[in-house]
Amino acid sequence: MGSLARPALVARVADVLGRRLTTVIAEAGYGKSTLLSSWWEMAPCAWYTADATDRDMPTLARQLADALRLRVPELRSGLARAIRGVSGPDADQPAHADALGSRLAQVVHAHVDGDLILIIDDVDELGSANPSARLIEAFCRHAPPRLHLVLAGRSRPLFPVERLRGQGQLLELGGDQLAFSTAEVGELVRQRLGVGMTDLPERLHRLAGGWPAAVILAVEALRETPRASWPAVLDGLDRTRTPLFAYLAEEVFAHQSASVREAVGRLALFDQFTPDLCDAIGMAEARSVVTDLAGQSLFVETRQDGSLALRPLIRDYALHHLPLPTSTARELRLTAAAWLARTGSADAAARMLLAAGAPDQLARLIGDEGATLLAAGHVATVLEACRAIPDALRTAAVEQVEGEARQIQGDWKGALACYERAAGGREALPAPLARRIGLLHYLRGHVDTALAAYRRGLEDREADPAEMASLLAWTATAHWLRGDVAACRDLAAQALAAAEACGDRRALAAAHTVISMLAALDGDRRANDAHYLLALRAAEEAGDILQTVRIRTNRASHFLEEGSYPQALQELEVAVRLAELTSFANFHALSLCNRGEARMRMGRLDEALVDLEASRDRYQQIASDMVAYPLSLIGELHRERGNLVQARAAYEEAVSIAEGSGDRQALGAALAGLATVLVGDDPRRASEIARRAVGAGTGLDYVVALLSAGWVAAVAGEREEAARLAAAAAAEARLRRDRAGLADALALTAMSAPRPGREATQHLHEAASIWRDVGNPLGEAKVALALAALETGSGTSPRRRVAEHRLEELGVHAHGAGGVAAGLLALVGGTESATLRIESLGRFAVIRDGEPVRLSEWQSKRARELLKLLVARRGRPASRGYLMETLWPDEDPEKVANRLSVALSTIRGVLDPRRTTSEGHLHADKDAVALNLESIDVDLERFLVAAAEGLASARRGDLVTALPALEAAAAAHGGDFLEENPYDDWAITAREEARAGYVAVCRALAAGASKASDPEGAVPHLLRILEIDRYDEQAHLGLVSALVGAGRHGEAHRHYLNYRRAMDDLGVEPAPFPGPQAPSKAGPGAGGSAFRKP
Repeated sequence: MGSLARPALVARVADVLGRRLTTVIAEAGYGKSTLLSSWWEMAPCAWYTADATDRDMPTLARQLADALRLRVPELRSGLARAIRGVSGPDADQPAHADALGSRLAQVVHAHVDGDLILIIDDVDELGSANPSARLIEAFCRHAPPRLHLVLAGRSRPLFPVERLRGQGQLLELGGDQLAFSTAEVGELVRQRLGVGMTDLPERLHRLAGGWPAAVILAVEALRETPRASWPAVLDGLDRTRTPLFAYLAEEVFAHQSASVREAVGRLALFDQFTPDLCDAIGMAEARSVVTDLAGQSLFVETRQDGSLALRPLIRDYALHHLPLPTSTARELRLTAAAWLARTGSADAAARMLLAAGAPDQLARLIGDEGATLLAAGHVATVLEACRAIPDALRTAAVEQVEGEARQIQGDWKGALACYERAAGGREALPAPLARRIGLLHYLRGHVDTALAAYRRGLEDREADPAEMASLLAWTATAHWLRGDVAACRDLAAQALAAAEACGDRRALAAAHTVISMLAALDGDRRANDAHYLLALRAAEEAGDILQTVRIRTNRASHFLEEGSYPQALQELEVAVRLAELTSFANFHALSLCNRGEARMRMGRLDEALVDLEASRDRYQQIASDMVAYPLSLIGELHRERGNLVQARAAYEEAVSIAEGSGDRQALGAALAGLATVLVGDDPRRASEIARRAVGAGTGLDYVVALLSAGWVAAVAGEREEAARLAAAAAAEARLRRDRAGLADALALTAMSAPRPGREATQHLHEAASIWRDVGNPLGEAKVALALAALETGSGTSPRRRVAEHRLEELGVHAHGAGGVAAGLLALVGGTESATLRIESLGRFAVIRDGEPVRLSEWQSKRARELLKLLVARRGRPASRGYLMETLWPDEDPEKVANRLSVALSTIRGVLDPRRTTSEGHLHADKDAVALNLESIDVDLERFLVAAAEGLASARRGDLVTALPALEAAAAAHGGDFLEENPYDDWAITAREEARAGYVAVCRALAAGASKASDPEGAVPHLLRILEIDRYDEQAHLGLVSALVGAGRHGEAHRHYLNYRRAMDDLGVEPAPFPGPQAPSKAGPGAGGSAFRKP
């Protein structure tokens, strides 16, 4: 058939290169595939035609990666292996789809310079509101500007597109655009029938409605009919009650030979075919008939892979109007299946046997070829086949294949059931089956159950050497976790010997990993390094993603212990990405936890908190007691910031969980941290907890425990004990090559000296040098503040102000450190700008003459609560009746009036025990009480005043004045107002006012950094907004833009995923992935300010 020029449609289609998404939505027969094929000449193009198996999201991801690989060869790397690998036992399918779609888009972005079109045809096969649709959406929204996604199908798009439409990033082609115009029908009539200007085109267009398939069949029917009979054919079209296409097809087939009709009837059984398949099923003159049909292109189309297929409407017509006897159809399918299996197309053979309804042959095929099918990525086909095999035909081989398929999908519960059925109740198992069952339990955190399963395969004398080596290594790992070092050592040696003998890379990776873990226990860093390198090399050569993630995460822990933070972060970036792609929840959570720790050690507190909270949430989703580890680090991060209330809450939760699980390592770290945040209020309890931490053993956190006990002693004034513990910590840190621990021990030594002098200063300078070498700006800044305090006392020297400013830049509440700090900062004292200070942003504390008032001095909890309430009133009088009702609800006012007076007297005694202020810190009469804000420095007031001044200056355009005021406001904000009173109604107004002010300040500072072409500087401010409100869309998109502008593309995509999930919670369609933000040209009144430092 000749080609029909369609200039109007071509002009419309040319716009595809200017849009992120193009949808081609029309019923069958509108020429969607023909149109899509024409785009190969517009730009480099990748094409995939979906089918029902792609409703399994990992299958679709593998197919898309294969399609893209022709244009993006870099997809042959670890990403492709991750997509083809096993999914974790707690796979969150939407999150998994997001991670895969995002990563595919990132790889394309990194390696494609020009335009690239990805066409996904027959998207209706995927369904909607499922992980496969989510994968396509993620790929679309993360796509770089020059990647253009085309979705073709019969129904509306798989995901919301209103925002894309509103932003001009969507091109929509429907039946109206694809339908033939009257002029185009006229050209077709001229080409095929040789007829010029008649009313025939107009009549055909009216009858068919411009439907291309119907128009072409009508023209073909007329071509096969004498011209004198054309009116009768057209009249028949007008009068027919049968579907138009069926009528036309009957007209066309009536003029075809019997061999063509028979061929079409038989070929309708197959989704696709080749001449060789036609020979195999015994079609007479198959090659010539198929060649003729393909040449006409009326009935047959050529697929992208070179195979042939009946056009969908023709196939549908043949199945309904040219049906074969059931027995004939079944025999043809069985013959085709046998031929396909012999020629290496086991996937197509399985689908043919499913269609034929042959479970016995299907069971044999899955038993023989199941492992090959899984290795090729045909997971969905294998599972469909296994579901079709009745219990009577299910062999152990079938059960094991289905178990592996379910494990790949992340259905580990279903996989375990399959494996147990394969075990058949036997105590002794084949080594491969024992390892698979044990690993499922191990990755769930059920170590004892895993060990019992591993033992069932250790006596397999016929095991493949590689399988036995792997089983020995994983069994040794389980013993390591249980603390049975002797058994671990014996099995690890056997595993390594067996792995080296057989040379299997997976087995070698597992064996070297457990040997490395033993070396860490022994304190042998050199052996630890060497074996981890060998393990990593073996795992990567084997393409074993699970072991690669595990090894990189463990190596990062080793680097963290040594203070090699950049190296740790480098390992963890890879580990986190791979863990996201494979949905191994426990390793994903662990790698996030370790990355959060690395970022915290590097002074990136805001980014660290994002990681640590994500780790905590992931562990909580799978109900893992390992959540104690990120909780302990969250406690440390809040402690470093000066948010001691939040720090204490996190530490106490970590202690509770670790005690319940018996995890001594997690317990020691949590106890050590908790002691340091309690010592300011309760030195005796802090000392007891610190001794418990030290007594937890000499494990990985022993140096931390010694230092905790030392800081507790120093803050409590026990300098001699603190010095002893500092010396012990320094010796242990040197032995373990723990540079961070050594730096902290040197600082403790300096601050424990009875009379700080030159030697103490030298210790601090040495500590600062170590922190500088390891890349920990937070440690360096704390030591700088300590040096300034030693040399100038607790005043406000320029050196001290510089050190405090540096800490504040890092997110630490450094003003008046002694009252709201732990560890080193608790010993440097506060500034003396105010004799009396109240801290209410974060922890509540009264700071009197530079020292915090301890809980024991209050004597009355009600008095302390009353002062908090008065602070919340912000100087406004509160009636005595209101105070009594709030503090003593449901009690007789006459009885509690005296209690209120006693509480007020207690407050006066705490604020001014020597009664040195004549005007008093409280204004009280018989009706009302108020706090005298003129005589007390309240951080809430200081913050709100600085925030208002800074924002007002920015709105006026006075940017030089705005910056220091806004920075001062940000420094004064130590956390939410009265964090220890989250549920009291009287605190809500002040809390919301402070939050709103802080968000406005952070937004203004971020805008200023953007204006100054400093996207990196905007990041922490935007993260702090999201810490307060995770649904702030402006902050989310600003953060992604800032990260792109800073060249941190991987992190930008990860934060964009967080944004999409937040919008999902709200039922809001997300905006597409943004590019780098241009410096704002809007004035301060446009929602923020923009300035650079003078």
